Amino acid sequence: MKRITPLFLVFGLLLCSCSESSEQPVGPEPPEPDPQTAGCVGIYPVPSATFDWERADWMPTPPGQSRISNPWMGAGALNYEIDVLNDSKASAGWVLLYSTFDANASAPLENPYFILYNKYRGIMRIVLYVTTPIRVSPTGYFEESLSVPSGSGTSVLNFMGDDIIDGNAKPVAQTRIHSNEIQGLSTLAYNKWYWFQYELAYDPAVVDLPQEEARFDWRLTYYRLDGVSLGGPGQIFLNGVIGAATEGPGVSLVNLFRTEGEGAYSAIGHWGVVKFAEKGDTGKNRLGMADDVFKKLVADLNAAAESSPADFADGDIAILNGVFGGSGDRTLPVNLTLRTPLQLNGPAVSSGPSSRGAALMQLPGASAPESGLVPLYDKPLGVCNISGRPPLELTCRTLKGKKTTYALDMPAQLADYSAYLVINPAVAEIADVTVAKQDLVVREKGSSAVRINPTQSYEGESLPELEFGVRFTLNVTPKDGAPTSVIVKTFLLDDHRNYVNQ
Repeated sequence: MKRITPLFLVFGLLLCSCSESSEQPVGPEPPEPDPQTAGCVGIYPVPSATFDWERADWMPTPPGQSRISNPWMGAGALNYEIDVLNDSKASAGWVLLYSTFDANASAPLENPYFILYNKYRGIMRIVLYVTTPIRVSPTGYFEESLSVPSGSGTSVLNFMGDDIIDGNAKPVAQTRIHSNEIQGLSTLAYNKWYWFQYELAYDPAVVDLPQEEARFDWRLTYYRLDGVSLGGPGQIFLNGVIGAATEGPGVSLVNLFRTEGEGAYSAIGHWGVVKFAEKGDTGKNRLGMADDVFKKLVADLNAAAESSPADFADGDIAILNGVFGGSGDRTLPVNLTLRTPLQLNGPAVSSGPSSRGAALMQLPGASAPESGLVPLYDKPLGVCNISGRPPLELTCRTLKGKKTTYALDMPAQLADYSAYLVINPAVAEIADVTVAKQDLVVREKGSSAVRINPTQSYEGESLPELEFGVRFTLNVTPKDGAPTSVIVKTFLLDDHRNYVNQ
């Protein structure tokens, strides 16, 4: 397979509103820049400029710069659906986390952004206004990377890379690639808004991070690709978000998935999954899922859209990782993570200049970080997490006959794993976080089909390679009367098999 190379632009999201002017020829990935020397990336604390994001018709910009309307009117946002754009109220738990919009800036703002955070759902949204002229392409894709320093050892990024979460993992970066349009709207363009959403895990160790490790590093790159395959029939224009854990912000999914790999599809809003359905109610889809699995998933999402948080846990859902509700009396999906096969196909169809930049942000809840954009909300992020890999004891019977066969018995009753849950104290102060339900999840490796609370044994001359998880359904009920949210999280179990002869 031919090489895929980056095309045009790493947006200069520089904390002091400046950019590099040098150009480099497109070719092999250049070495990662030193954040201490790469222009104005923020080697000292930079205060965020607060503003009323809900009520301001115009964003705060310095004199002499053209006015910028807010993301909910005028220029609009190209890459999210309307149900997501309308979910941004302080009454639903949203707070302003960071902002580079500043009416007192000494020069026009370049690619300014602000970041909202939802206290009840652990969701962070980066809202970026692109001012840099860029080339438009019908095969253009964003690649975004949110990372923490490699030595930090924090699990704050652990909720974005898979639908069954390994409590022992501490990914350095989560890198994602997605298209530049939704539902046929116009493609990548400047003087437009773009939104990027992340679900964060609570990590109590954040408060003890050294100053030099207590930060987020966010980067955005523009690529052109010939096509994307998600394991379904043929290639597609992605029109969604695919991600995976990577070893650092310089590791590109474009290069990582030249051949077949496995990624996590991040669906934002109800239509984030439904739009991948083929015509008819057959379950055929462009996500690479088995027809019956996808059909059940769509049915689950439709049922969730009609249910209340109180009824959600009673439903027979197959969703493993998601956040629901928070903006009304229904559990509309806010964020879903689905495992899917993935292949990115090349080569790049054209080339052009590139410039480099990064946005550095102090990690909220850490003690006095020494660099980056200073958060306006400074409590640890995330709602919950798991402590390691909880154990699961299983019995495997060896059956003697003409051929030796095995029977792996499922537990008659799932143990209570709630003691392994870790709830953010900052959330517990403002909301009641309760476990509505616990389920055993079993999936054959390499399959998209799962069994929930199975009772039948796995039998055969050899047993399939299985992964086990405990799925928690959590209700987060704010004490101020804000709508209840539902968080569904499946955590990997460490299964131990006790062999007995029969």
